[in-house]
Amino acid sequence: MSSRISIAGCILLTTIIVHTCLRIEVLNARYGYYLPRIDFGGGNSKWRTEGTQKMLLKEFDRRIAYERLRVYMDSHPDEPVPDLERFTGPPYTREQQHSIDAENALKSELHSWVDGMGLLQYLLGPFTLVWAIVIFFADRAKATRLPSAVCVVRSVVSIGLMFYRSYFTSLGW
Repeated sequence: MSSRISIAGCILLTTIIVHTCLRIEVLNARYGYYLPRIDFGGGNSKWRTEGTQKMLLKEFDRRIAYERLRVYMDSHPDEPVPDLERFTGPPYTREQQHSIDAENALKSELHSWVDGMGLLQYLLGPFTLVWAIVIFFADRAKATRLPSAVCVVRSVVSIGLMFYRSYFTSLGW
């Protein structure tokens, strides 16, 4: 009876870590294989401060435009404020804003999975692996050896992907 409860608990934990691993992999694929992060460059930038290349270029252009506007206003203090679009350019189109919002939502979802369940993998993965190995060698019945062997394989694959995708270091901590 205790071996059935033990293998059921091991299968449950294995299912949780495999689901987490698959969910992170699917989100990572949808986001363009962002993990493992290799953009650390001059320091560990946080996810929240990163942006898409289009968004960064647009923001850079806007900063230049606002600086031009400030210089213009300083050199012409008595004139009325000119048309802002002349300096800042047109606002985002609906399609551009939708694209930016969709990409940010996807990045946010990937971050929340890596930050929450992805980090929990560092505890659950090895624990489940050891638990499955103990069950495999402790019980000689085929009814528990086969599921425990499957749990071992799934745990090893999940742990491998966890380290390959660098969940912890990808958070920029």
